[in-house]
Amino acid sequence: MNKVEKAGLVFFMVSVAISIGLIMWELVDLKKDMVLIREDDYNFLESPLNETKDIIYNCAGMNVQDTGRCLNRQVKEIYKYNVTDDSVNMNFTELKERGGDCKDWHDLYSSMAIKLGFNSTKVRIHVRNNTAHAFTIISDEEGYCLLDQRKYFCFYYGG
Repeated sequence: MNKVEKAGLVFFMVSVAISIGLIMWELVDLKKDMVLIREDDYNFLESPLNETKDIIYNCAGMNVQDTGRCLNRQVKEIYKYNVTDDSVNMNFTELKERGGDCKDWHDLYSSMAIKLGFNSTKVRIHVRNNTAHAFTIISDEEGYCLLDQRKYFCFYYGG
């Protein structure tokens, strides 16, 4: 390998290293603006859920991240997956006893979040053929949480 080829290779390697460094710098900077709330940092449920008012009572007065966590923990206590006709709207007792699919759990999350004073958005994504998936995003001026059946992720806005 001659000097020009070596210089070109060194230049290329330095360029790649600088590019990777800049990307990492941006990711670290982005990470400072977002705080992920993990599911494990929360203790919960003292009594079984009998009505939606139990969920409202247990999750009232919390910020959006704690509300997302609280709603998720309570849904996990009663969660059963059961494909249902999307034209059927179940009440809480039916959902608790029979179980439901992503649309039904979205409906529960959304109605509880609205009753607790948060914004709620249904996200529906195409999966394959005539199949879709739905989940809920609850939010306020502080941040937002994505609630998807038995999982949740919460983020604070930057700043």
